[in-house]
This record gives sequence, structure tokens and C-alpha cells, in this order.
Amino acid sequence: MAPKRRKNNGGDGGSKASGDGGEGSANKAAKPSLVVTEQDSDGKVPRGETPRPSAPEGRTFKALSWNVNGLRALLEKQPEQLTRLVQQEAPDYLCLQEHKLQDGHIEGVKAKLEELLPGYVSYWSASTVKKGYSGVAVLVKAPPDSAQAEASSKQTSIKSFFK
Repeated sequence: MAPKRRKNNGGDGGSKASGDGGEGSANKAAKPSLVVTEQDSDGKVPRGETPRPSAPEGRTFKALSWNVNGLRALLEKQPEQLTRLVQQEAPDYLCLQEHKLQDGHIEGVKAKLEELLPGYVSYWSASTVKKGYSGVAVLVKAPPDSAQAEASSKQTSIKSFFK
């Protein structure tokens, strides 16, 4: 059986058999090392925000998704993160996954969210197989009462909703 050939990154375009008594591992190219040229005082590399495209003309909605990895801990220790996000982004839908709540805890957390984020209605799902595992919540920006009344009085068909 012929010896296996290895890829040669050299300029000669050929390849050598690995068992030919050649240079062996000395021929392997050294991996380039990562050179960090800029760090903050904590040793972290600063990153800017990813630029966003402009919103299209017409009616749009904004949906945000966040893996909170435990909603009660977030609300107890850092509720300002959630309020700041909602104030900055003004999402129409905010989807929170991995809230890790049991059915019995949802009402208390729901009340806390309504206090922190007035104007949002929430919908919940919790794991029934494994308590305190997974779970999702969707917060929807509630339209003003006048907009709801106007929309329901003018809508005659599903097509009229999209005009």
C-alpha cells in the first residue's frame, strides 16, 4: 500500500510522502498567534455596535428575543437592564426564553413585569415535565385603547387590515 500523502503548503506545488524520511513535523507551518492591540482596563477587547439598516417605509414592527437564563434573578438583581432595553429599543414584541419559572411563580413575576413595563401584555409557557426548567414569555406592546376601538370599527375583512 502506498504511503499517505500530506498537503504541502510550500511553493513547489508538490507533496511528499509522510514516510519518506523528509523533514517530518518540522515542515508544518506555525499557527499564527492572535495579537490583541487594544484592550480596556479590565483586559476586554472593546467592540462597537453592529450597524443596523434603516427601517423600511410603512408599517413595521420590532421583535426582540433574549435568553434571560432565569427571569426571577434578573428582576431581583438587575431589573434596570430590562427596562433600559425596552426604553432604548421600544419593541412591539419582546420574547424571553429560559425564564425557568414554575406555573405557580408566573403570576408574581407577571405583576412585577407589568409594573416595570407598563403598556405590555404578557403570554407565558412553562415546562410541566421538569419544574423550573426552560419556559418562554412573550410580551406584546398593547395598542392604545383608541387605536383598538378604531381598528375594530373599520376592519371589515382580513384584507382591510393590511391596507
